[in-house]
Amino acid sequence: MNVYADLVGLKFNVSKTGSVSIGTAVPASLPTGNICWGFLHFNQDKAQFVIDQKNVDLHIVKLCCQLASTKLVFGWVNVYNKYMAFFFHNFGGQSALCFGAVHVTDIINTLVQIQEELFPNAQGGVVAYLCSVTKTHFNIVDLPQGYFYLLISNDGLKLHHPIVEMFGVELDRHNYFKDFMETKKKRYKVLKKDWDLHYRITKGSFMIMKSYTSLQEMWLL
Repeated sequence: MNVYADLVGLKFNVSKTGSVSIGTAVPASLPTGNICWGFLHFNQDKAQFVIDQKNVDLHIVKLCCQLASTKLVFGWVNVYNKYMAFFFHNFGGQSALCFGAVHVTDIINTLVQIQEELFPNAQGGVVAYLCSVTKTHFNIVDLPQGYFYLLISNDGLKLHHPIVEMFGVELDRHNYFKDFMETKKKRYKVLKKDWDLHYRITKGSFMIMKSYTSLQEMWLL
């Protein structure tokens, strides 16, 4: 990469380069520094990306200031939505399966922390806060929570709350792996039964489950 950069007249931004190695030492030829993207940084000890809470805390303070300076309800919701989208994007967006369930849980816990710090006096987060606003300014009470998520064209506020989406992802992630493992076990039993019926006497026993799984990981089955 250095040779190519020299040939085309480019230079690497040292502050944005880094490397990490799991289980072995990092080769001396690779750049030093952390592996970061958005609010994520790679934790070598855990061998996974984790959220940089200090960076998140700084942006929570900025969001508090922006929300405090916005007087209109629609404008307030617009600022909130944009900042939630900013947080969600810098947490990695739609979490990849390779990040695992731990990453999804980490995002949910951080989003809960953001709610608690933004609305310390509102039990129920942003929706509870908006309920209090509509009650104070418009004398409207007992609004259903779903109202705030409705589109403006449907007389709602079009509130975007990523924690709702992440709870769905967490459930889907759990079901995905559970269903995948059950399907794999059923497929293994079918193949083993067929093998035992036709080939066991002449070719021996069918492979064990661990061997079958390893072939799937290498896309050979």
